[in-house]
Amino acid sequence: MAAQGARLVTWRGIEEFLAVVSTGSFTAGAELLGVSKSYVSKMVSELEARVGARLLIRTTRRLSLTAAGDLFHQRCLEMRSSLLDIEKQMAQFQEQPVGRLRVGLSDIFGVSFMSAIVAEFSARHPQISVEVVAYLRETELVQESF
Repeated sequence: MAAQGARLVTWRGIEEFLAVVSTGSFTAGAELLGVSKSYVSKMVSELEARVGARLLIRTTRRLSLTAAGDLFHQRCLEMRSSLLDIEKQMAQFQEQPVGRLRVGLSDIFGVSFMSAIVAEFSARHPQISVEVVAYLRETELVQESF
């Protein structure tokens, strides 16, 4: 549960703002996103209201960033880049297994039968760190969360 007074952070309006800045106009930003100019204008206005600062100076001939808008633009570009990096990293989980595997083996069974299987698994999945622990009683497995 969120702390009292905490606000929900949202990306709403940011992609529209970035499109307007990158293209230099609301019309071109709307075309880039495949939406209407009025929608982009509304989203940017809502964004400015939400952050409590004017981000763009709009004139009939020009569009430019305010000082706050310049800072906000740079930080949003950084966040979008970070988001893309995270999405790439998450895609790796779909491509190949990654992480840690803890295997609890009894001394006799583990040595006799499983060591070759664990070694082969480790060789096939180098992104997984395998931790093999020998145990004597089943209660140890429960206690150690295998």
